[in-house]
Formats: sequence, structure tokens, C-alpha cells
Amino acid sequence: MRIPLLALALLFVGLVACGGPKTRRTLVPDVPKTGDASARQQFIEAQQRFLKDGKNGEEFQRIAEEFPDDPIKPWAQLYAGIASVHDKKYEAAIASLNEVLAADVPEGLQRRAQLFSGIAKNYLGDAKTALPLLKKGASAVDGDDEKLEHLAALAYASSSVEPVASFRLFDSLYGRVTATERVMIAARCEEVAAGLDAATLDPLLDDLDKKGPAMAAVASRLAVLADQAGNGSRAQKLRELAAPARHAVGLPKTIRAVAA
Repeated sequence: MRIPLLALALLFVGLVACGGPKTRRTLVPDVPKTGDASARQQFIEAQQRFLKDGKNGEEFQRIAEEFPDDPIKPWAQLYAGIASVHDKKYEAAIASLNEVLAADVPEGLQRRAQLFSGIAKNYLGDAKTALPLLKKGASAVDGDDEKLEHLAALAYASSSVEPVASFRLFDSLYGRVTATERVMIAARCEEVAAGLDAATLDPLLDDLDKKGPAMAAVASRLAVLADQAGNGSRAQKLRELAAPARHAVGLPKTIRAVAA
């Protein structure tokens, strides 16, 4: 899907642009004390550089290739995968992270690999595979930037797989991103709502943010469906309900049918 990929790409650029140079933390378990001391030292030095800028994936890949039987290998492959996500090399990221997911490694390592594999797969449009990975990896999210990118990935992946659940995620995401991304979120909510029927959407009206993008989309879709069903009075009530939300998220006052 073009909108999820573009919106998430812009979100990532925004995070990098506003984050600036800083030291990163890591939830990855301590490196194994066994194995080749040289491999371990090379990894630790590469890790220290990575924690400053999130890059140098090639260095980790080289360590994994140079020491294929060393217990440090999954750690190196994890960092190679994360760095590839940061560099928008999503297929390379998945290849590295799959090696970690297939290995017998500590849970913390597994969760971080699931998290970034889910993010990479969502960028590539594989929402069905990405969503369970994103859910499993939620406990490994580290820092505000990752929380925001994880939320964005969850919202867009859910919009294809669990559309009703995506509305609350988009509401949560909406206030945390740039104006350009908000436009995309409002449009995506309209697309999601357009694929659902009145019986599915009606129960959501009481729970959604009255001025959020989800309410704008859901109430508008229900108004269109009421008009189509010949129920003019209900359509008018729904248009009145949708109006404040549409205004708040920058949608035009006039409600139009949107393609799913």
C-alpha cells in the first residue's frame, strides 16, 4: 500500500531529523562471555559506535561472517538488522533478523529481532506478517523514537489486518507527528472506514476521540451509508457528529464517498 509506506518513511525521516546526535540505550542482553575474545571486543567497539548514531551495519555483518560459529554471531546479526532498518534497507534487515529469530538466543534478543523485523516487513507492505511480530516485540521497544515508530507501524499494519483496532492507534498517533503525516493519517482512516459496514462502525462512535481522525472517518462513512439507505434524518445527525472532527483534522466540510 502506498500510503502506509510513504507515511512511515516520512515519519522515520522526521524522527531522525528531530532526534539529533545522542547516545542510545539498548535492551539487548549482555554479550556472551564465551567464544573468541577478539570477536567479542570487535562487537563491543562496533556497538559503542552504533549507540551514538544507529549506523555501521556493515561492520556487524562483517563480524557475523568472520566468526560464523562464535556465540557473538546473533548479537552481530541483530545489530546489522537494526542498522539496515535505520538505513531503509528493509530486505537486508529481514535477512539478518531472520537469522536471529531462527537461533537459540535469549528472549531479549528474540524480542528485539521481532520488533525490527515487524517494522521492516511493514515498510515493505507485508502487514499480515508484520503485525504479530510487532505485537511480540512491543516489550522490547526502547526510547521515545522507537515508541513512535512502533506505534506508526502497528497502526498501518492493523489498518490492513485488524481495521477496527487501527482507529484507536491512529488517534493515538495523530497528535505526535507532523502536519504532512496527519493528512496521511486522516486519509488512511477514511480508506479503512470505507471498507467497513454500518454494523461494524456504529459501536465505535461512543469510544473514539470526538475530534480525532477516526471519528471524522467513521461518522462520515456512517452518514454516507445512512444516505444510501434513505435515512436522511440519521444521515444529518451523523454529519453533525462528523463536522467537528473533520474540521479538527483538516478534512473538507462536505462529506464525500471514499474508496476502500
